[in-house]
Amino acid sequence: MGPPVGNDHYPSQEALIRDLSAAMREELLELAGAGCAIIQMEEPNIHLVSIQRGGGAQLGVEFFVDIFNSTVKGLRDRDRGLGAHVLGQSRRSNVCSQPISRTSDALPYLNQLDVDVITFECCTSDGMDLEIIGKADHRQEDRHRRRGSPQPAG
Repeated sequence: MGPPVGNDHYPSQEALIRDLSAAMREELLELAGAGCAIIQMEEPNIHLVSIQRGGGAQLGVEFFVDIFNSTVKGLRDRDRGLGAHVLGQSRRSNVCSQPISRTSDALPYLNQLDVDVITFECCTSDGMDLEIIGKADHRQEDRHRRRGSPQPAG
């Protein structure tokens, strides 16, 4: 959910994205209510915020952190795991030169997501961000442990 979504009816892209977030949240709550034990959300906006398209005002990375957290609000509990997945960047892609499209720039924002686990796809980048991910600040993991949230097996 992001800036490229067409908007012919809302006063702003922000208003459209907030309504989409609310609709997705209702669907996710239904999945949780049906007993879904693990929910994983794709998170392209924080990682790729610098390459927004669509001609409108650029939406800040903080906006997308808020949208993600609003979408998943109430989904984390002791019986359910919640994750975010971040796609990798190809070494051949010109996206890698963008200021926040690099994983190192996105990590402080990804760490603000209200999830138990963040997974990173690193195959298409030949693992170029593995070292950065390994050195990341893992305070979020400690925060979830203190709240009694489920932790990944390991």
